[in-house]
Parts: sequence; C-alpha cells; structure tokens
Amino acid sequence: MFISLIKARKGVTRKRGQGLVEYSLILVLVVVVAVFILSAMGQTVQNALYGDVACSMADASGDPLPDC
Repeated sequence: MFISLIKARKGVTRKRGQGLVEYSLILVLVVVVAVFILSAMGQTVQNALYGDVACSMADASGDPLPDC
C-alpha cells in the first residue's frame, strides 16, 4: 500500500509539472511572436508616431529633415 501511495503521488506531481511546462511554452511562443511583430513593424510605428513631431521640431529650428 505504501508503494502505491508513492507512485500515485509521483503521478500528480508530474501532471502539475507538465501543465507548468505547457503554460511556459505558450508564454514563450507569445513573447517570440510579439518580438517578431514589434521588430517588423517598429520603424513604421515610430515614423507614424514621431514623424510629425520631428518635422515640427526641424521646422522650428530651421533645419528641415529630408522626409518632411
């Protein structure tokens, strides 16, 4: 009986560990996808958000940027 209790307890621990590993893998996948999207779209987003500000500052300083 004692041996069967030990075996049953090991099975529960393994299932918890398996769930933790699965959630960790999902989290890693989400992070990899987010990094890929941000690196692919980063320059576009930066230009869209800060392009107008940079042009306004360049106009105010008298040194126009080539893209403005």
